[in-house]
Amino acid sequence: MKKLLLAITSYFLFIPIIKAQFSYTAASASSSLQTYTDLGTSGNAITTNFSGTTMGYYRNISSIQDIGFSFNFNGTNYSQFVLSSAGFIKLGITAPSSTLTNPFSSETNVIYPISISGLKAGSTAEYRVYTAGDIGARICTIQFKGLTDTSTTVGYVKQFSSLEYQLKLYESSNKVEFVYGNFVPTGNTGANYVFANGIKGNDLLSFVNSSGRSANWVSDNFVDTFAGSQVLKYLNGKYFPAAGLTYTFNTSILPANDAKVQIVYTLSKIAVNNPHQIKAIVRNNGANPMINLPVTLSVSGANEFTDVQNISSLAPSSTTIVTFASYTPVNVGDNIISVSVLADDVLANNEIVRTETATTGTISYTSGYNKLSAINYSAGEDAAILIENTGKKIIDSIKTYTSSSNYVGKQFLVAIYSYSATGPGSVLWKSDSLHVELNYNYIPVPGVIVNGKYFVVITQPAVTGSYITTETEFPLRDSIYYVRSPVNTGKWAIERGLTTLSSSTKYVADVLYTTTLPIKLSDFTVSKQAQNATLHFSTGNEETLSKIEIERSANGTDWDKLISLDAKGNATANKYQHTDAGLSIGKWYYRLKMIEKDGIVTFSKVLNIEVTTTSAYAVNNYPNPAKTNTIVYYSLANNATVSLALYTIEGKPIKTFAPIYQYAGSNKFDLNVADLSLPSGEYLYKLLVTDAKTNTTTTYSKKLSVVR
Repeated sequence: MKKLLLAITSYFLFIPIIKAQFSYTAASASSSLQTYTDLGTSGNAITTNFSGTTMGYYRNISSIQDIGFSFNFNGTNYSQFVLSSAGFIKLGITAPSSTLTNPFSSETNVIYPISISGLKAGSTAEYRVYTAGDIGARICTIQFKGLTDTSTTVGYVKQFSSLEYQLKLYESSNKVEFVYGNFVPTGNTGANYVFANGIKGNDLLSFVNSSGRSANWVSDNFVDTFAGSQVLKYLNGKYFPAAGLTYTFNTSILPANDAKVQIVYTLSKIAVNNPHQIKAIVRNNGANPMINLPVTLSVSGANEFTDVQNISSLAPSSTTIVTFASYTPVNVGDNIISVSVLADDVLANNEIVRTETATTGTISYTSGYNKLSAINYSAGEDAAILIENTGKKIIDSIKTYTSSSNYVGKQFLVAIYSYSATGPGSVLWKSDSLHVELNYNYIPVPGVIVNGKYFVVITQPAVTGSYITTETEFPLRDSIYYVRSPVNTGKWAIERGLTTLSSSTKYVADVLYTTTLPIKLSDFTVSKQAQNATLHFSTGNEETLSKIEIERSANGTDWDKLISLDAKGNATANKYQHTDAGLSIGKWYYRLKMIEKDGIVTFSKVLNIEVTTTSAYAVNNYPNPAKTNTIVYYSLANNATVSLALYTIEGKPIKTFAPIYQYAGSNKFDLNVADLSLPSGEYLYKLLVTDAKTNTTTTYSKKLSVVR
């Protein structure tokens, strides 16, 4: 097997993200049921807003409030905080934004028992702060009382007539507690609020959140680091905290030395002979600074490559993006990707291993390890994916995904845009209106030539719903994904997901390139006649060619060999024809696999036909010729009794198989020709179908070739 040269480079590129110490973890958080005690008139009511006027009750920001002692959080001592009427506090003297819908996503050093934009005060609403206890063991209680939910959505109905809760800060231990009081549902039916509750330092990797969607929140758990909507909660008339539910966030004793490989940015499929660059996020989870930390990328399997990048320094709770040197895969097959740091106090997080498949000409922006998620982008929006291509390529086709049958038949478009540093540039090609198919949306591209980087853009028209599936990735890799709204006229905005949460989901697509064909293939077409596909192709020179294989696929991805033709070995023109008969309803894709004498493989462009109607029974088999066995496929209109008989080409019986009763739909019969010891040659098989509904018997005859 060919191997890439071992490469160890000394340069490194990393981007420091945070420089503080966050000592809370999900493992040190807990929940319990306690007694909720209202503050009554204790402490001070918060009545003045940040600008010095009367405190409002909808997305308003309070004046600066005193904690009453020094509270250490994220490596900093705080003695004050600012309250948001949206249900959270921000430590320090800087006001949080009054327009945030998810303050946990973009604010720093926030504590949020409820993080939701739709809270407002009722007629008896009150915000209050009260600090009590002996010096060294004081507790600051911040109370939200008499709030209700609201929304600007037309037709919204209120879910709660009243809700109240407290946030507690503990001196010395720096413990945080949320204590939930009475949530009084109205009984109205309405939409879910999806939100978060927890604590956050500088980014969503310094983060502990209560996660889960149990009815009373008691069975929910805790998670470190944000990972999309799956770590959020529901708040509505059926999902709300039990009275006295208490969430406790304790500080942890951090290990002295703990480097964590947080995420590895790879693809599920990459193209050979196209430079590929892997990135990773490394985090210092320990108490001590890290100096001169080597981070190793190791590629093994079909291709081999090694690169070591050195992080000169990494403060506790800091995060670094490590960019490895590019490597160029030359062999088709699976690559095992490992990113690792040196062994330290916590071995379990020192390495991440992924698999990337090197292909002849496919790049897939699915990660290969994150599940394709729900569709959550807006209608009337363009979404762009940067394809980091090198050199000149011819795009054969693009594939998108749709995970829900609810969207089948909906409209979307796909386009190719040129590259610019600020997002998609000019349009290189745009599809006609397309309609969603379940799972795979295969879009042929008429030979668009790209040179270097470019964008694939997916357009969801301005109608209700959005149809193309996304994939969760957190933190979202940078400078790859862009969106704009409205379509065609909006300004492109980059999607980010580390320090701020613009998005934790990404559109995904596959790009298939046309492998440069040898001059020996001069023509390739496919035509449809009823349920048959007839392929025509011509060659001009077969001196170096070993064989030509015709391949068929039902989805444009998974291919089966229909027939293998030995090359004629001459330098003259040759013409070929092959008919694929008895196709069932659906799209069928065809390509030619050209195998040279030296083992080099190239593929033709992909052609397709669509069968929209069939007769009562469609019969076909492959492989044909068969060496050991062939599968006879047939589609039944009704339940039927089916038997199979094998004959010589002259009609002499060889073997008759016992009848079987089968249900309507697609069926198959495995015919093992090796067990019958058949010599090479032409044979005939007959399928006898007795329709259970009409009680009529029909015979279908097909030729079968056997090779030894």
